[in-house]
Amino acid sequence: MSDEHTPLLGRFNGDIHDSDHDIHEEELWLRRRRGGAILTLLVFFLVGAGALIVYYQDVMPRVLGDVDARDVDGFSGWHAYNEYTRQFHTPHPGNSRENGRIRAWLGSTADDHAKEAAKHNITMEVLHEDPSKPPIRMGWPWSMKDEYWFVDSRNLMVRVHGSEPGSNEGQVILINAHFDSVPTAPGVTDDGISVATMLELLRYYTTHQPKHTLIFLFNNNEEVGLIGAQAFVTHPWFKGVSSLVNLEGGGGGGRALLFRSNYPQGLHQLAGSGVPHVYASPLLSSMMKRGLFRSDTDYSVFSEYDVAGMDIAFVSPRSIYHSERDSIASIKPSAVQYMGDVALHAVRSMDQLEMAQEQQQSESVTGDAVFYDFLGRFLVVLSFTSYQVLNVLALIIEPLVGLWATHKKLRRNALLTIKTYSVDLVRGFALSFTSLVIIVLSLIIGANLLMACHPMVTYGSMGWVLLFLFLTAWTAMVASLELFQLLVRTRGWLEAKSDVLLCGMNCLWWLLVLAAVYEGTKATSMLYFAFYFLAGGALATALYHAINKNAVYRLPVVFLAQFLVPYTLVVQLVTMLTSFQRHTTVDGSPESAVYLGPCVIMTLIAISLQWWVQMAGDTRVLLKISSILLLMSFIVCLFAPRFDDTLSPNKIEYYENYNATAPNSTVMLVSKHAENDIRRVLDANEYETLKCAQNRDGLDVCFYTSVKPPLYGVDAENEYKFDYEAWCADGTCKVTGEYTSAHSLMCRILFVEGAASITSAWINGGETLRNRTIQGISAFKDTYNAPVPWGFTYSNAPDMPVPRARFTCVYDEWMQGEIPGYMDLRNRLPGHIIPLVLGEGLATVNFMETDFKQ
Repeated sequence: MSDEHTPLLGRFNGDIHDSDHDIHEEELWLRRRRGGAILTLLVFFLVGAGALIVYYQDVMPRVLGDVDARDVDGFSGWHAYNEYTRQFHTPHPGNSRENGRIRAWLGSTADDHAKEAAKHNITMEVLHEDPSKPPIRMGWPWSMKDEYWFVDSRNLMVRVHGSEPGSNEGQVILINAHFDSVPTAPGVTDDGISVATMLELLRYYTTHQPKHTLIFLFNNNEEVGLIGAQAFVTHPWFKGVSSLVNLEGGGGGGRALLFRSNYPQGLHQLAGSGVPHVYASPLLSSMMKRGLFRSDTDYSVFSEYDVAGMDIAFVSPRSIYHSERDSIASIKPSAVQYMGDVALHAVRSMDQLEMAQEQQQSESVTGDAVFYDFLGRFLVVLSFTSYQVLNVLALIIEPLVGLWATHKKLRRNALLTIKTYSVDLVRGFALSFTSLVIIVLSLIIGANLLMACHPMVTYGSMGWVLLFLFLTAWTAMVASLELFQLLVRTRGWLEAKSDVLLCGMNCLWWLLVLAAVYEGTKATSMLYFAFYFLAGGALATALYHAINKNAVYRLPVVFLAQFLVPYTLVVQLVTMLTSFQRHTTVDGSPESAVYLGPCVIMTLIAISLQWWVQMAGDTRVLLKISSILLLMSFIVCLFAPRFDDTLSPNKIEYYENYNATAPNSTVMLVSKHAENDIRRVLDANEYETLKCAQNRDGLDVCFYTSVKPPLYGVDAENEYKFDYEAWCADGTCKVTGEYTSAHSLMCRILFVEGAASITSAWINGGETLRNRTIQGISAFKDTYNAPVPWGFTYSNAPDMPVPRARFTCVYDEWMQGEIPGYMDLRNRLPGHIIPLVLGEGLATVNFMETDFKQ
């Protein structure tokens, strides 16, 4: 069918035959030389281009001082770093005095900015006290199913009035970050940099009045369950909010990722705003929906109210997340500059949009968008309609390109062209699909073998694992080519058409784009890169048949057309995935999920290179070399470290439970592959009580008895007061009481028995709960030792049980020795293990348990 034979299909170990004549020695030498050139091109491109892509996308911005920022109308990273970020030097959870210090400092700084804004005739309101106190049904793992919290908001809000009339009505832009941390971390990236960024933006708007009103929400108690955001949606200021920039931290600095958005207009505006660097992908959002990334942000709260927004967060390295290493020593000023640049351009982009409130909100609800960056410099934004149209066009155009190429070669009638193309398509698909199956099976075997022999190696040695997975896919691909050479029929297919594997590869990409179209109907875009693989394959087909086959530039041009853009996107994708996902396994994410993304990407790369390796020839020798390299990489992975004391320390969650005045407390540790280290550091008495088991997430859950209980629980007499009175009448009993706690702002009344009898309940001055199941009522105060009123009613019917309740308080301050068990374990652990708590509740003290009989 074709007059062009595939070069370098011979073995070079005996007589070599063309389909028509013997290949002369000189021609054989030329083919070998071209085959070596092709392999050299592949190796240099994979390594060199990959390194350049990673380097270029990871280049951090130059940090601007005040003068430089003023000259370019930009963000002053040095000022934000020096004046604001350095304030986050100590853990400051909502249940701590340090949190109060941070809150007071934020309020004072905001007041100073308001005074400066007034000098420029800009109205800036600062609201220090937020009376919001909605009932919040908690869903945290350690809370009861139907436990309701009444929280003193403690949010700080600043409103910058816009220049346009009526800008407070319906087009208010909300900029949000939380200023609390977990008890075990200074919280520089979670979420100190975001707060510093907001303060610097506030400072910027003291001299640059926006068109639309801006609200800066410094919210508190995010770490306990997004409480600050839930409180704000009940505040009167929220009614005018139409758009959002949410700033978060789930990693250790670096580049801030735009990972969620329901605001296509804002994204388009941001893409054209001249933002100097942008890191964006919708993949993390899809992973969160599927439970592969266990985290959440305030964005979720606001999006439920149809607020159009962008969610921007640090995501890697996640190993220091919620730990003591989330400190000023772990970040660089360039991380502050990066987030500041993106946030400022995002706010200005939203401020420049002009549309009616009704139109904006209507489109934000259904305004899903496909967005991703290219080389960290360009933001690509498509509506889902445009995304689907492009994919469908690619599905139509690629077969037409294949028909054109076949017709150009045959120069026959249309019927023969279609017949020949169909035969080539079936053959190519059979070959490529066979290779795909071999590659996928090899990766499944290789990944499972590595997980079985050396689990968690991805955590600390992901680079070696990536090399092993690539060599696995590469070797499997070469092995499939060798198999095709051994089989007479498939060897004939390869000899009959030089680009039959290119045709088959394009067929696979066609199916991948078809899957992307189907996925797009579900408003998700995890396969956004599929279009580029199919478009690149179609362009390569066109160029391969359009350029003179004797032209020296033909193959390099075809290769770059086919592979450059798709390779760039998948390198970006694999670096993003591995930079944060590898550190999620100690949080309960399955290690198989860490392997999944790289395996898919290595499969795509191997299939893309198959045609080129076939043209290079001598697959038998190449298979031997590849197999040796694969074995060597596997051995290296077997001895590679899981954890280290720098970027990949193991993490242990610490939770302590104590019954007041008892001699011992119970400590629960949750970890992954840390049981031996735990046993090694415990003292003899603790070791004897240690019991461990695996939970459903594959995490090791260990319990032991500590002789060093929380100090405030030991001194219960001076720590709390709990009084109540009860009376019954007409079939209903009523209990009212009051409690105080000297060193905890977070106390709970949990109904451990008889919750079904309760008909209403109230606490902390909040609304009365009725017509619902109530298993607990809790208060999160803003003042220590302040009286907290509470009460409930229950049915006095003979068949209804009398409620029994447990009064507990949570303690999170430990740096002065308040929780000696935690400090003792922290000091014993080696450098490659760090203790932490995911939310709040480092230690819980059960002070009393009582029923409420009259």
